Amino acid sequence: MALHTPKLVAGISIPDSSLAKQATELLIEHGSEFLYNHSLRTFIFASLNGDQRKLVYDPELLYICSVFHDWDLRHITAVLINVLKWTEPMQHVIF
Repeated sequence: MALHTPKLVAGISIPDSSLAKQATELLIEHGSEFLYNHSLRTFIFASLNGDQRKLVYDPELLYICSVFHDWDLRHITAVLINVLKWTEPMQHVIF
């Protein structure tokens, strides 16, 4: 699915670190255009809310949480194991 991935929306920079890009790619590959757009809006609104309240937050962490916030745990676990070849014990993964 080829989507437009903006760099800046409403004055909010979209994180472009390696981890943020991988999260976006996983969502696009295993999700839908609707879910991607919803996740992007979630990040933008949360960032604007945090900025308005003068909260200190990690934009990359907020972005990744926004990307995956509507995936159920079974889907996340399947992607970790099957796509990323996750081999660590699952009790160490914090969702």
